[in-house]
Amino acid sequence: MPATVRSKTFDVSVVMLDSLPLQRQAAELYRSVFAYSDPLYAVSPRLLSSLLINGGSAIGLREPGGRLVAFSYGYPGIADGTVFHFSQATVVLPELQGQGIGRLMKHAQADIARAAGAESMRWLFDPISVRNAHFNLESLEARGRAYYPAFYHEPATERMLVEWALTERAPAGRLSAPARDEIFSELQKLEFDGGVSAGGDGEHRWVVVPAQLPED
Repeated sequence: MPATVRSKTFDVSVVMLDSLPLQRQAAELYRSVFAYSDPLYAVSPRLLSSLLINGGSAIGLREPGGRLVAFSYGYPGIADGTVFHFSQATVVLPELQGQGIGRLMKHAQADIARAAGAESMRWLFDPISVRNAHFNLESLEARGRAYYPAFYHEPATERMLVEWALTERAPAGRLSAPARDEIFSELQKLEFDGGVSAGGDGEHRWVVVPAQLPED
């Protein structure tokens, strides 16, 4: 790193967010993409500097002209004897979403995590977002570990924790067709009110989300 990545529509370079101008661009990109105005929901350039020298990650994708179009940051963690890298956020300009940028950022972050000795990466996502669920669980084949109905202690902050193996071992794989059919059969028996519902049968756990959100 840095490395140049080319596609049919753009050229970008993977860069470390190791300068104040890049860190400020990342902070502004974060506020802009998520439409945050409250200073409580901000990314600190000083935090990004600290992450870079303490086993964390702070990387971005920059266009040839210097504009930052995406970035990710995270930090090392340990739980139950497992060393992992927690990816706090991946932010991509809206006009570049759905073009493989998110996947590129996750793999670049995974390289940093491996170099720091992490065995896996973990992150949270909003299970209401079917697009995010597909990307995390189907495209990347991360595995769900926990569901939190109000992770940030505020309404509408449901989150699912997923884990993505970084070692050379083969992925755990998806559910077999019979197991999927069994779970779907059980789900059809549930009374679903259009919100988020979590459940399980002792062997499997599931989170049910609406296929389409109700209009405000």
